[in-house]
Amino acid sequence: MIGQTIASRYRVLDRLGSGGMATVYRVYDENLKREVALKLLTPKASGNCPIKRFCREFQTVNRLRHPNVIELYDIEELEGGGHFFTMELLQSETLDDVLLQEGALTPAKAKEVTRQIALALVQLHETNIIHRDLKPSNIIFASDGRAVLTDFGLALNLDLTGITETGAIVGTPVYMSPEQLFAGAIDGRSDIYQLGVIFYQMVCGELPFPTGNLPALIINIQHDEPEPLIKRQPLIKKEWSDFAQKAMAKDPDKRFRSANEVIAALDELPAMEPLPLDEPLPLEREEPTPELQKST
Repeated sequence: MIGQTIASRYRVLDRLGSGGMATVYRVYDENLKREVALKLLTPKASGNCPIKRFCREFQTVNRLRHPNVIELYDIEELEGGGHFFTMELLQSETLDDVLLQEGALTPAKAKEVTRQIALALVQLHETNIIHRDLKPSNIIFASDGRAVLTDFGLALNLDLTGITETGAIVGTPVYMSPEQLFAGAIDGRSDIYQLGVIFYQMVCGELPFPTGNLPALIINIQHDEPEPLIKRQPLIKKEWSDFAQKAMAKDPDKRFRSANEVIAALDELPAMEPLPLDEPLPLEREEPTPELQKST
């Protein structure tokens, strides 16, 4: 694909990444004379349901206008079949990249990233959208330092009806809430759980539960409480540890009720100096796990 032109307009410069449904390219828009990102539905995912889901993703994100949410530009259908949409090009690292390099963030940085993503969630939830797939690889740092939420392929738009999917979610279950893993009813508090896991990981450099064994991980998420942050990092202040535990409560009714509550709680956290890391467990880049059946 490198060097080819899509839709007589977008010259492919580089491949940025791919998943089971689509591939993202860095392209040059010959009409507007700028670089953008282009998400192309893969041929093997060209059935009716994937196309609907792909178009739904565009419709979902296109409703949002927020500095911490990826901006989409246009959606098109190729001659002879195939769909793609274009979006802003964020030429920086993902949170996953940063954690792999550094192990953890400073408390101030972890707090700020959490706050920015919570601001994005306020916008999503007020628009009746649940992301359902918050994880470090879906958070990109823009060149101006913003944390930007991306990849709405699994987002649930409560205002769109008539599209029902029964299929598999392929990803890293450690970020999923208990109710999401077990096909329960979900709302915005599921996103808050996932944000809590990310906060935990950013602060101490480790995930709440071991990820090597999927059945054991599912049991952990369903039945076991994660070790408090203050146990993993004794220099952390108790308020920070309590924040993570509340965000990751197994019972949704015991979590923060909204992203606005998350922001208010973050603003109340006492300031902290950078923490020495006691050789945190090495983090592995996210890999697809065995399929989990999930009705939407």
